[in-house]
Amino acid sequence: DRGKAAEAITDEMVDNITVIGTPDQCRKKMARFRDNGVDMPLVAFPHGSDRETMLGTLESLAPKD
Repeated sequence: DRGKAAEAITDEMVDNITVIGTPDQCRKKMARFRDNGVDMPLVAFPHGSDRETMLGTLESLAPKD
């Protein structure tokens, strides 16, 4: 059942698959994902986000090296 499944998900599990934080924190975590073989990250935006916001977010997450 969905409720039991949701209860079984720990904060650690969520932290292991999501990227949340400042742009610098997010870039560092995304770099760790890349180092572990992730080659196609998924960046999701809330419905109705404007193009400028989305582009700005993507630019701030781009690797600086």
